[in-house]
Amino acid sequence: MMRASRSAWIYWTILCVLMSSPALGQSAASQQQAVAKYKRGRTLIEKKDYEGALQELTASYALMESPNTMLLMAHAQRELGREQQAVELYETVVKDASQRVANGEARYKKTEEDAQEWLDRLSERYGKVSIRLVNASGATVWLGREQVEVSGDSLGPLWWKAGPVQVQVKDSEGRTKRVVVEVRAGTTVTQTIDFGERITEEAPREPVVSLPEKPGKSIPTASWVTAGVGVAGFATFAVFGSSAKSKASELEACSPRCGEAERDVADAGKRDQRIANIGAAVGGVGLLSALGFYLLQSEEPSETVNVSLGPRGMLVQGTFRGW
Repeated sequence: MMRASRSAWIYWTILCVLMSSPALGQSAASQQQAVAKYKRGRTLIEKKDYEGALQELTASYALMESPNTMLLMAHAQRELGREQQAVELYETVVKDASQRVANGEARYKKTEEDAQEWLDRLSERYGKVSIRLVNASGATVWLGREQVEVSGDSLGPLWWKAGPVQVQVKDSEGRTKRVVVEVRAGTTVTQTIDFGERITEEAPREPVVSLPEKPGKSIPTASWVTAGVGVAGFATFAVFGSSAKSKASELEACSPRCGEAERDVADAGKRDQRIANIGAAVGGVGLLSALGFYLLQSEEPSETVNVSLGPRGMLVQGTFRGW
């Protein structure tokens, strides 16, 4: 009888010591904090404060891992437009909750079903990417503009929005390879990137021969000079032609009874008209000569050009190479 009483006393003593240990006390306090933060996070979601809710729920999950907490975290990420992060969380919730249900924790069945429903919805717009690296030690990998973590010689599978995405891999030697992967919704695509053997010497390249360009025609000096004479000739035609026309108008005003005083006007008009005609002829010859010199020029520039005007026309003399 005394032995039984002594055994009972020892049992209760050990139990009291264990219950009063700091580890057990700290675990109970952590659970209480986790539950409190979970409730605050759920309330913030109802108020549509998703950023605040995400902070509370993340802190709660760090204290006590629960599929229910992660499910609310996934909802908050989705409401914030971060579907890629949300679909990853939904997938984790499905795996965790289904395992707990299989172990007899039936209360997580609804959590599993809710997460699976949203996972199916997002799978209509997202797929998975898996990268296999060969001969790429110490590689750094980017999907699009996002650097992703590499584990050994493989990456993923990672959730990514359906469509083309550029995969860039840079190994420890600085070599870089890029490939575009087409991500398909609801499926997993695997891409192998092989850097192959190290290239020590480049293959010789064939020499590139550049042919000299044939220079275009330039405007020779003779064309500039004769064109200038032509422009001057037409300017003379315009000035004296206008003067002759003005004098003709004066004579028409007094016709047919013009006196001796108008004879000088008539003579001046004839003189102006003659000069205008000569100017027109010089202008035409000058411009045509300029065009001819340009079209018939040789590859080498001309040596000399002489232009002279006389009372009856224009004289152009020159010496040109290749003529």
